[in-house]
Amino acid sequence: MRQYLQYLVSDIQVAHKAEVDVESAFPKTFEEEMEEVERYVSGEGARPLSYYTKLHKEVFPPAERLNKSQIKIILEAYITMLKTWNAQIDFPEKMPLKERYEFLRNKILEVDFTPINSGQVYFDFCSGYAPDCEWESYCNCIEYWEKEDL
Repeated sequence: MRQYLQYLVSDIQVAHKAEVDVESAFPKTFEEEMEEVERYVSGEGARPLSYYTKLHKEVFPPAERLNKSQIKIILEAYITMLKTWNAQIDFPEKMPLKERYEFLRNKILEVDFTPINSGQVYFDFCSGYAPDCEWESYCNCIEYWEKEDL
């Protein structure tokens, strides 16, 4: 498994977004900046994240086949790769490492994504309504909704 994980981390590093020419990547005028915002908001170019990274669920071993250290290495490599795409994941603080990894395998790889050259895309998966939240019992809003149900 150790050798496979080295290949997987290498594949994740290959999935980093290529360096962009700063001069041509960023909007030069307010109108160009608004066009990029509109492109993102409308979902133009949105495809599963796996389309852009070429990383699919099948290459990530199930969490039960990995130890805590291996899971941490894979998650750190993946989070670093996402940053090159101007994206971040806001995992709930109380979500254990193993569940974070499984969430990556089962949800994040196939989430629709529109690449952007400036700014940040946050994958938080929370609508603010805990009963329908994809974080399930780890949702940061769950305490609020439990109080509201009283």
